[in-house]
Amino acid sequence: MQRTEDAQLTAPFSLKILWTEFECLCRHHQFQNHASRPFDLMLYKSTQPELGGSVKLKVIVAMDADKQNIIDAQVRSLKPLERFINGIKATGLCWGLAVLSIFVPVLHFFLVPGFLIAGIVIFFVTYRKNELLEQATIICPSCSKEFSLFKLSFLWPLHKDCPDCQNVLLIEQN
Repeated sequence: MQRTEDAQLTAPFSLKILWTEFECLCRHHQFQNHASRPFDLMLYKSTQPELGGSVKLKVIVAMDADKQNIIDAQVRSLKPLERFINGIKATGLCWGLAVLSIFVPVLHFFLVPGFLIAGIVIFFVTYRKNELLEQATIICPSCSKEFSLFKLSFLWPLHKDCPDCQNVLLIEQN
């Protein structure tokens, strides 16, 4: 558009254009995050559920190249509104702690600003997590013990500690 046309646009129409461009950038960024390898680029559309839809995936649980298991996991892609609400909840918790820390005599000089800043940071960290692991039974490749994960929002790949042997497990799409 030219500058003369920009001056004639009304504010709601301009915001609609900006919002559409923002959504396109978000989709492109999400595609880039998931398509980091050529193989992922080929499978991107087939493995990604619709927003809010749930899909059963085969995932690899690995400790190193020699020790790995393949399991089934129920994964749901979070809608932007759900991600926003999760971010607001986490921010509200931090800001609630900031309000409560006002009454701590000397430490409130550090706690209140710390919780306020942490709330903003936690919002963006929580908002980036675009998938929800609804249910998975993990078998540790090291100790062969089973443990369950459910209702966990994350980004691929997921790093989790085994509750029995304390080894860090890498969980990624197969």
